[in-house]
Amino acid sequence: MKEREYYHDVLQQTLLSGDALRQRLRADALDAERALPRQRRGRGRPRIARLAGYAAAALVLCFGTAMSIPTARAAILQVLHPAVDTGEYLSTPAQERAEGTAIEEAVEPIEAGSYTVVVAQAADDGWRAWAERLTLTLGELLYDGETLHLSGTLAGNTADFIRPESEYLRAEADEGTVLAPLDDMIVGDCSFSAGGAPAKRLGLSILDAEYAVALDRTDYDGAVAAGSLPVLMSLPVGPGLTGEQTLSLEILFFDMRSLRQSGEEAAPLATLRVEGLTFDATAGSAAVEALPLPAPVAMTGSAVVFMGAEQVEGDTALVGNELLPLEGATLSLISLRQTLAGLEMEVCLRLPAGWTHEQCVRFSRQVDAEFLLDGENAGQGYDRITFSPVEGNEVRFALAIGLTAQEWDALHSLDLLLVYREACAYGGVELPQNGWARVPYRDGSVDAAYEARRFADCPLSLLG
Repeated sequence: MKEREYYHDVLQQTLLSGDALRQRLRADALDAERALPRQRRGRGRPRIARLAGYAAAALVLCFGTAMSIPTARAAILQVLHPAVDTGEYLSTPAQERAEGTAIEEAVEPIEAGSYTVVVAQAADDGWRAWAERLTLTLGELLYDGETLHLSGTLAGNTADFIRPESEYLRAEADEGTVLAPLDDMIVGDCSFSAGGAPAKRLGLSILDAEYAVALDRTDYDGAVAAGSLPVLMSLPVGPGLTGEQTLSLEILFFDMRSLRQSGEEAAPLATLRVEGLTFDATAGSAAVEALPLPAPVAMTGSAVVFMGAEQVEGDTALVGNELLPLEGATLSLISLRQTLAGLEMEVCLRLPAGWTHEQCVRFSRQVDAEFLLDGENAGQGYDRITFSPVEGNEVRFALAIGLTAQEWDALHSLDLLLVYREACAYGGVELPQNGWARVPYRDGSVDAAYEARRFADCPLSLLG
């Protein structure tokens, strides 16, 4: 499920103000047992993801923790590596990008003078003057077969869009610091269409993710002094476009107070219209190829499912596991395709019919995947895994690895290995595989220790 599909849930969580916002942030942050889609990044400096709907506009953020990859696998990971994030690729300085890749060849520079930007609407003369102080400059674009990515800069009125991190409302959670912006901040959304499709709203801030959120004082002062901010828009214009296409694009500016009060019905304070912008969809569409799906694999054995805490008494609680059989469970692929960025897949783990929905949800929170490359364990090979909400007894997740079409053709075999983290201790107390133990417990925190279990007897063969 795409991040933007959580628009309404995130809108409800974020478009609040004052004490109500603080109370909701605190309640949500301390709910450690929520089943939310997870994303993991493995970069030297973690970037801040723009979240669903207006989560980048409303800015409820969780700062993630970078994951490292053991150096012993370095040789294998020269082939099996994370897929390129096509949006972030454009925000990476040209000298730091990998050379000679299909994605590099699909990037188009946007020539100055090839488009115009006009003020299309303003709430009053004051906001028209405000909009006329803005300068939107587009630098590059990239169509990846589904999404059109645009990068550039927005100059003027910089202090209206950003604040130092210290000024945001915040709450602490196990995942990190949760932030939300002030009512008087301005956010830029956009409306777009291509290929004759109806116009639709993006629902995400147009600013590059690291500037769409909160900056430390040094970065904030530097951005205000520079007078411009980086822009990065990822527009889902749709698949199947070919040849030269014309993009209809409007940048809509709102204040946070109006968004919190009216949500999608809020009227923009000002609108910039981009006219005359075209792009070539040929390379992106040609790179997308659906690949054959393997037969489902039957799971065997059992799983130790962490069931959380019960009977809280003072600073202790009963915490336990349930040992559940996996007979009847299957592991399969819903989709497998080659793209400009790499090899994308959606995986479905159908758990036994006898499991309850709660057991399925709790199991899903500890699922990961690794890959066997020509029989050798190549580790995860991805830096983001996204889980859909559990429906019935199905656990679905999507990920991408950086295998190019040429690398795929050169492989003899590629297998996906399901990995599951089993809770072995809590608060320093060993947990039984099937039972409960009284352990030290603090409400709002999770102090579990896990052991990774690889289901080596039932790999899912993607190739070979």
